[in-house]
Amino acid sequence: DYKEVLDTKVTPVLDKYMYIKRSPAAYAQYAGASDVGDRLYEDNMRLAIDCVDIYMKTRDTRYLQKAETVWKFIREGISMTGGMYASELARKKTDPVMNAYAVILGAKLYQATDNQDYLDMAKGLYQWTKQSLLDESDWLYKDNMNLRREVDGRKFAYNSGQMVQAGALLYRITGRMEYIEEARRTAKACHEFFFRPFTG
Repeated sequence: DYKEVLDTKVTPVLDKYMYIKRSPAAYAQYAGASDVGDRLYEDNMRLAIDCVDIYMKTRDTRYLQKAETVWKFIREGISMTGGMYASELARKKTDPVMNAYAVILGAKLYQATDNQDYLDMAKGLYQWTKQSLLDESDWLYKDNMNLRREVDGRKFAYNSGQMVQAGALLYRITGRMEYIEEARRTAKACHEFFFRPFTG
C-alpha cells in the first residue's frame, strides 16, 4: 500500500525538482525552476539515501537509478581540501555532517550494487573527516574547515551523530572493529556532552 502511494503521489512530485540543464543532474531547491540557482548536496544525499533504501526493500530499479544519478552530482562536491562542500555554489567550507551523509550514501550504494568504487569513496571520506575534524581529546567532531584549512572548533550534536551512523554502517559492511569502536566512543561522548539529567 505504501509503495503505491510512493510511486503515484510522492515520487512524481519529487521528480519535478530534478534539474537536468546543468550537468550532472540533481535535485534543485525549487520545482520546475527555469534558472535553478544553487543545489544543495545535503538535500540530494538525503533523497538518494531514501532511494537506495526503497530499492533494497522493493528491487524497483527506478529508485536505484535516481540514487546513482545523484551520486554523480555528489562526486562533484568534494572540496580541494578533501571533504564535501555544503552546496554547488557555496564552496567555502566542509563539515562532518556533509561528509557523513556522503559516507552513508556511498556505503548503501555499495550494498545495493557491489560496486567497490562506492565503498572506497565512502571509506576515504570517513577517514578524511576523522583525521581533519575529530577532536581526539573528547571524541566529538568540530563544526567545519574552510578552504584555508582553518577549523571552527564548535561542537554540534548533528555532526558527531551522523559520523556515529557512518561508522556503524561501515562496520556492518566491512566487519572492521575500528569503525564500531570509533562509533561507540563518539556516541558515548555525545551522551556525556549533549545530554543533561532532567530535573523538571
